[in-house]
This record gives sequence, C-alpha cells and structure tokens, in this order.
Amino acid sequence: MKYILFFILFTGITFAQFGNISGEVTDENGLPVTGARASLTELNTNATSNLRGVFTFSGVPLQDYTIIITSLGYHPDTVRVKISDIESGKIHQVRLVSVEVVTAPVMVSAMKYKHAIDALPYATELLSHSYLNARTVQSVDDVLRSVPGVNITLDQVSIRGSSGYSRGAGTRVMTALDGIPLYTGDTGEIIWEMIPFYDLENVEIVKGPASSLYGSTAIGGVINMQTRDITTEGLTILKTFYGLYDKPSHSQWDWSGQYRAFSGVTVSHSNSIPNFGYSVSLKNQTSQGYRLDDYYKRLTGYFKVKYNFSEYTNMSFFSSSLDQYRGNFIYWKDSRNALVPREEDRDQRVNSFRSINALLFDSQLSSSLFLGFRSSHYHTDWRDESVSANRSVSNLLRNEVFLASDLGEEIKILSGAEILTGVVRSNIFSNPTSTGIGAYSQVEYKGISDLTSVAGLRYDRNKASGLDVVDNISPRIGINYKQDQSIYYRLNAGTAFRAPTLAEIYTTTNASGVVIKANPGLKPEKSASYEAGILFRPNNILEFDLSIYRNDYEGLIEPEVDLTDGKVRLNNVAEARIIGADIVVKGRYLLDRVTYTLGYTWLDTKDITRNKELKYRPKHLVNFNLRFKYGNFELHLDSRFASKVKEIDNELIELGIVKEGDKRVPVVVSNAGLNYTILKWEVPVRLNLTVNNIFNYNYVEIIGNLAPIRNISLGVELLY
Repeated sequence: MKYILFFILFTGITFAQFGNISGEVTDENGLPVTGARASLTELNTNATSNLRGVFTFSGVPLQDYTIIITSLGYHPDTVRVKISDIESGKIHQVRLVSVEVVTAPVMVSAMKYKHAIDALPYATELLSHSYLNARTVQSVDDVLRSVPGVNITLDQVSIRGSSGYSRGAGTRVMTALDGIPLYTGDTGEIIWEMIPFYDLENVEIVKGPASSLYGSTAIGGVINMQTRDITTEGLTILKTFYGLYDKPSHSQWDWSGQYRAFSGVTVSHSNSIPNFGYSVSLKNQTSQGYRLDDYYKRLTGYFKVKYNFSEYTNMSFFSSSLDQYRGNFIYWKDSRNALVPREEDRDQRVNSFRSINALLFDSQLSSSLFLGFRSSHYHTDWRDESVSANRSVSNLLRNEVFLASDLGEEIKILSGAEILTGVVRSNIFSNPTSTGIGAYSQVEYKGISDLTSVAGLRYDRNKASGLDVVDNISPRIGINYKQDQSIYYRLNAGTAFRAPTLAEIYTTTNASGVVIKANPGLKPEKSASYEAGILFRPNNILEFDLSIYRNDYEGLIEPEVDLTDGKVRLNNVAEARIIGADIVVKGRYLLDRVTYTLGYTWLDTKDITRNKELKYRPKHLVNFNLRFKYGNFELHLDSRFASKVKEIDNELIELGIVKEGDKRVPVVVSNAGLNYTILKWEVPVRLNLTVNNIFNYNYVEIIGNLAPIRNISLGVELLY
C-alpha cells in the first residue's frame, strides 16, 4: 500500500507575534506531489503544494494550529502544530496512506459548475495535469490526438465525427481556456499554438452536442482547458527542448539533404502575497520544418493575475498572445515530391499576431447562491504573401453572466446570458460585423434516490451585417442512474446548431488556383442527438465506459462548385446522419505505477443528400495510452489507428489542383516519451526524451499533405 511521506517544517518567525509554516509533500519515492491541499482550520485558509511539493502559510499569528492534509487517492491526515514547534523549527513526519479505490474526479465544463463525472448524463474525458506534464509537444492538439473519440485532421478537431476537414470553415467543437471561447472572430478557427500548454492544469472534454449551454460552435462537443492555480510561494520553471526530423523514408523525398531541426524554450514564474497572485510565462519556438516552406517562428506570452476580495469572492485576469511568422505549405507537388509544394504555391508566407484578454469574476454570494461574470476580447491580425495578398483584422468581444442556485439538496438551477460583437476588416472577407445574444437555463434534480436528471434550454439570436436575423432554440435533457457503486447508466437527447462564420459567408479570393466566392445565403447548421451509455467498474483497477449515439444533421456547410461559373462557395449542401459507438477501457496496476487507456470508436456516417459517406471521417478509430512509473523514471506510449477514409475532396483532384491526391492509407502511429527526475541537486531537474512517429510511417490526414515524419527531441526542465 502506497503512502505519502509528508514533512512539515516550521520556520521563520517574522517577528514577535507572527511566523511562517511551510510544508513539503513527497511520495514514497521521494518525488514531489503537486496539488496536495493543506487546510489551516483555525484561520479558515488553504494552501496548495506547488510543483516542488511545497506549500507555505506566511505571517500567521503565533498560536496552536490544526492542519488537515488531503491529496487525491490518499486518506487525509491531521497535523497538530504548537507554538513551540514554530519557535524551534521542529520537523514532523506524517504518512498519508492511499485509498485503494477509484476516486471519482470532477469537472466543470459539462454543467458549468463542478460536478462528479460519474453522475453526469453525458460522456466525458478528463486529461489530468500529470498526463499533460509527462508529454513534450509543440501544441495542444498533439495531445488531443491520443484521446478516445477525438480525431484531429490537420488542425481541425472532431469529436465523434462531427467534423471532417474543410479549409477555411469554422470549428464545430467549442474550445475554451478557463471557460473563455477561443475561436477567432473572422474564420472561427482554433489557433492551438497560442494556448499556454505548460500552464494547463487539466483538459476537460464533453463528447456530444452542448449548444443548450454554450450556443453556437458546440454542435460537436466541448474542450475546456483549465489553467493552473497560482502558487502560494515563488516558483520559476525553465523548460527547453531541441529536436530533429529524421530523413524521409524515400530518398526522392529528401529535398534538403539534412536533418531538419526544431526547438523551444519556455520560462515561467508565479508567486503570491496575501490575497494577490500572479503567473507569467514566455515561450519561444522555431522549426525548420520537415517540408519545404513549412517552417515557423513563434513567440507566445501568457499572463494571469488573481485577487481575492474575500474567501468567497475573487477576480482574475489573463492574457495570451501569439506572434508568428511561418511558411504556408498548402499541397504537395505530387506523390514523388511529397515534401515540396506546388510551384505556384512556393515561397508563400503568413505573418500573424493574435491575442485574447479575459476578465473572470466569481462570488459565492451565500451557501446556496453563486455569481459568475466573464468578459473577453479576441484580436487577430494576419496577412499572407500569396498572389491575392490576403489580410484580415478582426475583433470579437464577448460578455457573459450566470447565476447558480441551490434549492435545498435536491435542485440546482443555472441561468445565464451572453452577448457578443464581432468586427472584421479584410480584403478577403469584406468588412462585415456580427452580433449575437443568448440566454440559457438548466435545472438539475436529485430528488429521486440514485437518479440525477438534467434539463436545459438556450435561445440564441445571431445577426451578420446585410443579412436577416437568425433565431435558434437548443433544448437538452439527460439522466444518470446509479445502480450501485460500480454501475452508472446515462441517457441524453437534444438539439444543437452552429451559425456560419463571417469568413464562410463573405470569403472572396483566389486560393491555389481555386476561385472562391461569397454566399450571403448561408444558414446555420442544425443537429439532433441521442445517446445512451453505461459506466462499469467491476473492481478498483478496471473501468469500462460504453456509449452508443446518433446525430442527425441538417444544412452542413461544405464547399461545392457552382456549375454556372465554375467557382467554389460554401453552402448548406448536406443532410447527414452519424451513428456510432465508443468503448473506453481504463486500468491501473501496481499502485498506479502502470496505467493505461484503450479506446475504440466506430462511426457509420452518411451524407444523405449525396448518398455517400461524409468526407474525412474514418469508420474505425483506436487509441491506446500506456504510462509506467518506477522510481524517478516515467515512460509513456501513445498509439492510434484510424481506418482509411473513403470520401475526400475529389473535386480538387479532378480539377488538377492536387496531383495524386487520392493516395491515402490507414493511419497507424506511435509516439513514446521517457522522463527522468533528478532530486539530489538543490534545483530539481527533469530530463525527457520524446520520439514521435516511432516507425516513420507515411500517411496523410488530408489530401496532398504528408503527416510529420519521425522526429526525436531531448528536453530539460528545471524548478527553482
């Protein structure tokens, strides 16, 4: 049975009436434990151990105290602190014995407030901080590729087949940072590179439509990334890595004759004083690219501050920005020149600056009433060096207020309203504006033993300049029934929608030889969804989660060729249906030294309008993740399989734009990483080795784009 060895060190009498209490939390191998909660009961205050396992209560009055130590997966313990202990600097050693059961985690995104995952009527996935921290990646979407039921096609995310790939189309999955949506004001896309990956605490994924709470863009689900709490004492982290792309597997693809390099450096610092904390990080990344004209230079900044007005009220502000200069590889020249772009696309460049600033206010007005307010501004400015010299500057302003109230122990009501305004100035999207308002309410009822019922409804009104007002109503209901401690059943049904982005409506340009024209007649996409699932834990080390579902879509936005002029425009062309099933198996052995996740997704997609499968949706998806910890070593392996997609952009092949674009194979990719932590030095150091695409397997996710070849990187992380 595992345990935590906990050292309480009482030091530093600041003056006659006050002193400091510090603690260090380590596991049975002497490794720091992050996130252990220390509660000082007499002062009704808490502290959390940082990445070094250290927490501090500063400037406390000299008196006797009781500290309660808790950490997920362990029995809580209590430490008695006397005045003499503080004065003498006495060290106490306390063992926290682990709880050998599977502890139900909680998440915020599914209900917009903390809720036990087991009792949710929706299928979800939670990526913990330790899961994220074990990986060296260049952007967040690299991690999402290993999640069961999630598929990434180039840079567009799909949950349960909700999206394929359509260049220039907006996202169908609402992606957020601390609940703040991250889609751009013009194209509605997700810029993964501007997300501060190393500042994330966890990633919450809600599988299935969620417009009843989140409105447009949540037609396919929700991905919400939570940032870390600010540390209670000063902590500086330095992370750096350097890597090389291997030589291509075919000599005729070796256009450069050298190993192409990529690297990154991240520096972050956080600290707190009473009632105020801040965190700041700066990341610089460069890559020569494994393909010609596929290089980039990125500078990402992140800043967060938090002020506690009282124990029950706080306000925080964060800002994340990305300054990027990159090449613009669009399609290969042909399959014999798979890493070289077409001659007419050579030497294209894109300059961009993007920033999002957000204010978050939370207040526990009473034991049964919670108030939240969110305000954000998303600015984008990009230009390319194509023949059309496209440029766009957009600003998206969003405000939301919500109230959660408990009516006894049986009923919880969440209600909120949202307003947004978008302005675009562009030579490719014209100069349109957009406005939107939304109001929603959700009721959770627990009046029947072991049964959780949820009903929600949202109304949205959207208006783009020059177009008619569009109204949408999105209801959703769900139930979760707990048969016993090991079996949970869930059912849910609802409708969802996605309003077209300004780019989808107004784009007018010439891209790679394709003339694209505007379509002011675009209407919102709509869907109706139905899901049934079961969560089964036969014992403390195994978990099975099965879901079956059906989604019916109306008016899917996809590109089509106008036969009257040969130009391409986005249109509501598809009535579609997706039937699918997910099964996820999780296991843990040897006191959590070995953990794994195995996921399988089956999709039966149909474009009813054209009587064929939907584009870029693999019928079979398999994900396998393995993590092994021993002493100071940690090994992780991520493997995924996606069956060969049947339907692709054949029009681009027939027009001769993408030569040999029909070449595609199933996706079979494995990535691995090895971490080693050194604690004997004054500054903790972690070394990591990462190998992506271990077997150098050649595949494409979209036509004419060879996916990254094998690459190897070495990294170093220091904490001080």
